Parts: sequence; C-alpha cells; structure tokens
Amino acid sequence: MRKHDWKSAIIVTHDFHLLRAMTEARRLGIEVSGAGVHETAMFRPPLALREVIANLVKAIGYNL
Repeated sequence: MRKHDWKSAIIVTHDFHLLRAMTEARRLGIEVSGAGVHETAMFRPPLALREVIANLVKAIGYNL
C-alpha cells in the first residue's frame, strides 16, 4: 500500500476474523472498512474460540 500511496482499504474476510483484521489495519495507520463473510465449511466453535483468544492476547499486548 505504501508503494502506491494508498491510505484506505476494504477488508473482506470471515466474520470471526474481521474485528482482528480491522484492528490490525488501523494500528498500521490504514483507514479501513470491512465486510464479514458468514459462510464456512469449517466447524464454527473452534474458529470462535481461536478468535476470542487472539483478540484477548492482542488486547493485553502480548506478541507471539
């Protein structure tokens, strides 16, 4: 994005990933909007748990 001097982006990802993806983009200084996709071939509970943990880890500032 820097190469083309782009300042904004639209993120399209699975709805469980959207909050984390948009938060990370904003942290990098990117003006962002997003669209969550609700369909998946994967079993949802593990996805939800993974995203909750990832967001908590990010909120407390721990870097893996």
